[in-house]
Amino acid sequence: MSNGNTLYLECRSGISGDMTVAALLDLGATEENLRAELAKLPVDGYDIQIKKVVKSGLLVSDFDVILEHSHTHPHVHRSWADIEKMLLESD
Repeated sequence: MSNGNTLYLECRSGISGDMTVAALLDLGATEENLRAELAKLPVDGYDIQIKKVVKSGLLVSDFDVILEHSHTHPHVHRSWADIEKMLLESD
């Protein structure tokens, strides 16, 4: 149900996923809801860390994804088609 508020994202030069998630958390999304939704995806080998930090004098959320493996390669590379399929098939 809409309360009449609209959020516009200006993504002309790209948008950082971690900063977007942190901003959504600052706007009222909950960590519990985020974790519940991520758990619906067929992805493992990661954890998320959410904390409050001060940036430019403002108290804001900081969001980070921690991989179980280092970037020396036992992780999966996915195309947009792979990701879209996972999202469409998830609850």
